[in-house]
Amino acid sequence: MSQHDLIICGGGPGGVMAALQAGRLGLKTLLIERHGFLGGMNTAALVGPIMTFHAGSLQIVRGIPGQIFDDLKARGGTPGHLVDPIWGNTSMTPIDTESYKALLMEEMHRSGVELLLHTLVLGGRREGGQVRSVQVSNKSGIREYSARFFIDATGDGDLAARLGCEFIMGRTQDHAVQPMTLMFRMHGVNWDTVYDSIREEPSNFYLGFPLEKYLSLPGRAASGFFRQVAEGKKDGSFPLDRDRVLFFQGNRKDEATLNTLRINGVNGTSAEDLTRAEFELRRQVPTLVKFLVDRIPGFREAHVTETAAQVGVRETRHVLGDVILRADDIFHQRKFQDVVAHASYPIDIHSPDGSGMKIIDPRKDNPESFYDIPFRSLLPLGTSNLIVTGRCISAEHEASASARISATCMALGQASGAAVSVALDSGRENFRDIRVESLQRKLRDQGAFLQV
Repeated sequence: MSQHDLIICGGGPGGVMAALQAGRLGLKTLLIERHGFLGGMNTAALVGPIMTFHAGSLQIVRGIPGQIFDDLKARGGTPGHLVDPIWGNTSMTPIDTESYKALLMEEMHRSGVELLLHTLVLGGRREGGQVRSVQVSNKSGIREYSARFFIDATGDGDLAARLGCEFIMGRTQDHAVQPMTLMFRMHGVNWDTVYDSIREEPSNFYLGFPLEKYLSLPGRAASGFFRQVAEGKKDGSFPLDRDRVLFFQGNRKDEATLNTLRINGVNGTSAEDLTRAEFELRRQVPTLVKFLVDRIPGFREAHVTETAAQVGVRETRHVLGDVILRADDIFHQRKFQDVVAHASYPIDIHSPDGSGMKIIDPRKDNPESFYDIPFRSLLPLGTSNLIVTGRCISAEHEASASARISATCMALGQASGAAVSVALDSGRENFRDIRVESLQRKLRDQGAFLQV
């Protein structure tokens, strides 16, 4: 077995930032990823634009994620952080996924992070509360890697679950999870025509700002065409489990990323369900494209240029930690003494039961308000040297619907990597024994925004 300071399972939004932070702080770090590239849902599932680095005009996700996206902008891979016209009070960051993949690889090399791609995590070995190793499978066979500390950044809490950690699947009452979505890109979209439709019939759309401000923002997006969708459901041209079409302008002016298809009753921790979701949603792409071209202004000359490599998963396991982040914490903008990241996003639940959405936004009276995510929500019960980061942290269904977004996962990832460094510096083997003030100070030293 090979010995590392830190092993990170999963190279998505949380995992990449954890790895970069650990590597830059001099830790011998191994990052394990199942795809042949990094970025997770943002690249493999085309989840974008990335939400949200801001609370109103205040940038609350900085540090390594901020630097990465400044660099991506400098090379033309994003127009930068734009005001989100649909939600309001948040930013959206369109990306060119190929530029982002390349940048992440370069940064890993520069930071001294060891990569193991095309590799699945099978499980791990623990002795009491101490995790000793992870077992993986790839073309080389089945191997075992040991480390002093571990981070589960799989999104689904795969490592934690296989180590026997407690978790809640989806909603507490029935374990239903939010639906999956297959994202895809189209080019040849005439956004001026799309926006003419919004100007002519604003009641047909969900707008985050008064009409004229909405139309004047540089970042473009549309959530609605409710009338056309209702008509399509009646005449059979829109036989999809959705009440609207939702799409965002991409890195190019004629580009749109479609976030409209979805399937309920499937679970991202089931291979059979994932297979069914891929099959059903890919069958729906031509149907939706025809509807867009025939019925939605601005799409007459548009065509599909890319479908995601995999279906996008919004929710699966919530690994139970020392603290469970709850909806009330978000409603009341609760402060935690052990805060390691801030977030500002509506509770955005794509209904597990039907075609609608449940949107609760506690920020309307204070656009720059944000809430805390405590370090204790990253610490699985019964373990000492394991952190979970990203959307599988200890949070109830409603709270997770806000905290699951990519930029928040990135901030949590940086915090996770920094926590390992603090533990090693102080000679601690249990994350609960580190001084949270030391972790917060290290995060600030690394450029993170942290208000205690």
